[in-house]
Amino acid sequence: MANSEERIQLLEHQNRELLAENLRLKTSGRQENDKRDIHDAAVEQLRQSNIRYRTVFENSLLGNKIISPDLKILQVNSALVKMLGCSSKDDLIGHHIIDFAHPDYKADWQILQEKLWRKNLPSFKLETCMVAKNGQEFWVSVTSILFTDDGGPLGFTILENIDKKKRSVNNLILREKWFREMTDIMPQQVWAADDEGNYSFVNSQSCAYFGRTEDELLTNGWQDMIHPEDKDSYLQAWGQALKTGRPLTFELRLKNKSGYYHWFLNRAVPIRDGQANLWLGTNTDIDLQKAKERQKDEFLSIASHELKTPLTSLKLYSQLAIKTNDADKKQDFVKRSVSHIHRLERLIADLLDVSKINAGKMSYEIERFKFDDMVSELAANMQSTTLKHRIKVERNDPAKLEGDRHRLEQVLNNLLSNAIKYSPEADEIVLESKVVDGNVIVSVKDYGIGISKDDLTKLFERYYRADNAAMKFEGLGLGLYISAEILKRHNGSLWIESEPGSGSTFFFILPLQGNSLLKEFGTDGQTFYDSNFIKINYVADRQWLEAEWIGYQNLESVKKGCMIMLNLLIKNKCSQVLNDNSQVMGNWSEASDWGAEYWFPAMTEAGLRKFAWIYSASAFSQMSANKSLENAPGDLQTVFFHNRQDAEEWLNRAD
Repeated sequence: MANSEERIQLLEHQNRELLAENLRLKTSGRQENDKRDIHDAAVEQLRQSNIRYRTVFENSLLGNKIISPDLKILQVNSALVKMLGCSSKDDLIGHHIIDFAHPDYKADWQILQEKLWRKNLPSFKLETCMVAKNGQEFWVSVTSILFTDDGGPLGFTILENIDKKKRSVNNLILREKWFREMTDIMPQQVWAADDEGNYSFVNSQSCAYFGRTEDELLTNGWQDMIHPEDKDSYLQAWGQALKTGRPLTFELRLKNKSGYYHWFLNRAVPIRDGQANLWLGTNTDIDLQKAKERQKDEFLSIASHELKTPLTSLKLYSQLAIKTNDADKKQDFVKRSVSHIHRLERLIADLLDVSKINAGKMSYEIERFKFDDMVSELAANMQSTTLKHRIKVERNDPAKLEGDRHRLEQVLNNLLSNAIKYSPEADEIVLESKVVDGNVIVSVKDYGIGISKDDLTKLFERYYRADNAAMKFEGLGLGLYISAEILKRHNGSLWIESEPGSGSTFFFILPLQGNSLLKEFGTDGQTFYDSNFIKINYVADRQWLEAEWIGYQNLESVKKGCMIMLNLLIKNKCSQVLNDNSQVMGNWSEASDWGAEYWFPAMTEAGLRKFAWIYSASAFSQMSANKSLENAPGDLQTVFFHNRQDAEEWLNRAD
């Protein structure tokens, strides 16, 4: 095939022949002269066109070339020579353009060849990466146009260096990715909106809290999750901020995917973007801070009330003792005054303990002592203070325990005092202390007024977090809070079982050696695990894990059992778990946060999709289970059951 230079030379030869023919036609008359003039004009137009083509082709700032169907370069301009780092056009003419393609992008030119020639498209565009002669990589935008001359089809190709633009776009993509990853690891909800309040970005924390997808939040927002009491005032404040362009700070309650409201600090600041504002906002969970504020107010209210009562009585009896001359009455008034002084002493001691707990300065003197001796002595001492109630010690197993005897006496004394106080119509208190699997478990049962389910839930919330200081329930005072804190510092826990009108049983558990005795009986590392606190099996025909928890659980046992379950879930690539808590006793609330924040997200990432949870009979254990799932991942299906049959039927049911 002739190259373009040869074709131009051919055209010039044809022009010379036409000029010679014109000379012969001079004598042919007027008609022939007209033909000659028309022909001369056409030839001149063609010559001028070729000159313009050469000028545009050569002087273009973009790289121009003509290629053959096999991608050989037939003609190039100086801009392309410079772009590819060559010294002259001879370095390119006759070579394949694919020789300058980046190794990872050679296929782009094959696609161009396929589209332009084999599918006969009139034009084709692509962005690809090339490598100059000096090894420098750069991005180009390629536009190829198919045309045909006497020698057959050719491709006219324009290359524009877009390296700076491409890298700028890539940098923006990387920055957006970095921004998203950064906001996803932040503990706050992060969002963005335009100047009309339409959301354009939400981070993963927002989706996890509300249990909604990113698209759902971008489309519908989270206004319907605002507490009814806060909604109107917040929307008014947000609308005013959009109107004025001033930053917004607002406290409101937002409902999570489990239906619970948490207090949030909502902040939004405008960022000027051209003529419009882009709003960047955060929702920060301040529920714990709000709770502390409420607790502080309650603490002051309790303290003032509790101090006022004995002080008023002390003042009254002191005045009566001063006024009377009757020696017997005076002595009685003094005795009554002394009893109120003792009450004040106990109250002040409790208030000081609460203050120490909040400051983290509660001190403990750990020693090894006979726990059963402490129980017997305390029961006898308490019996001497009451004539109406008989304190019956039904069981007191021998046990040596490492702990602070004085503080643990304080716990048991508080439970016995409350049992007497809140069973005024009964005459018996039952005390038990038994040793089970390296733990001592103490129970104090009364036959008094009992506690309702709602109030039991409030009590659980009170002990669920160690910093719920000074919350008071139905006159139970500060003693139970202090007791729960003392037990926690001994790696123990407190729980309550109660029925209104039938009395209450207060329990606590303490490890004898300072930590639980977890015993492993056997495992193959793949399909089963057997121990004294959990049994796990992979059921191959149903492709799920079965976990049966046993006895009294705490943070240590829950963490260990859960991590074994995670390992077996990954190894067997299953997505369903039957979690049986029917044999669990007590309260393991100290592990609830860990389960919600770490374990359930890890299980979901490992492939868990359906989690059937069989409740324990213990009310506090049920509440611990509910807390564990309060902030579980939104794409995890979790359902609680009271029997195994219903749980299995749900797992077997197709999604």
